[in-house]
Amino acid sequence: MHTDNTKPPLLFRIDGKDFSTTNQYITGKELKDLNAIPYSTELYLSIDTPYEDELIENETKVNLARPDIEQFYVKKKLEYSINGTTFISYKQFIKGGEIRKNGDIPETQIVYLDNPEGWEDDLIEDDEFVDLAREGKEKFISKSKEKTYIIINGTIHYWDTQTISFIEVIKAAGHNMETPDTAYTVAYENGDFSQPEGVLTKGKSVKVKHKMIFYVTATVKS
Repeated sequence: MHTDNTKPPLLFRIDGKDFSTTNQYITGKELKDLNAIPYSTELYLSIDTPYEDELIENETKVNLARPDIEQFYVKKKLEYSINGTTFISYKQFIKGGEIRKNGDIPETQIVYLDNPEGWEDDLIEDDEFVDLAREGKEKFISKSKEKTYIIINGTIHYWDTQTISFIEVIKAAGHNMETPDTAYTVAYENGDFSQPEGVLTKGKSVKVKHKMIFYVTATVKS
């Protein structure tokens, strides 16, 4: 008697997408690979009520030959867009550098969070984290780099280096550091996300951000 050893394909779904295999068992890691899901993301097998859905670990083996089509899903899936193209993240927080990489944005351009009309777009640094779980779909855009300028006591100064020192700010403000009877205070705002405002002290430098604002105060010593 002739026996047909050809196995019928076993159907299953991941996040609504149909897949099939002739293998009876599949691991959580293999399931994630099929749908480009990061290994660190929790994957669940849908179970009929009143039972709870089953968490599928990376090394868990699932039997696909059971009745009905097995349905797998992830609970947290966040959408965002880069220059009009939609992307999916399984992480709540994403770095600016990852946004740049995913959107294939060159170093000659800067990444911004696109805010509603009438509001200034937020500059997103490569090492800055963005929360994708906020209300609405986050939209990122890229723009050509502007010539960086800072504002010192209300006057615009174009700046070519990544940092500026206490002494450089004071000199740019037009003060003579060699005056022995004068003390200087330098405060700033609208700085880098890691330290958006503060006081710059003697011997210290701070990272320069486009449109950063400095306030220099000179006080005559008594």
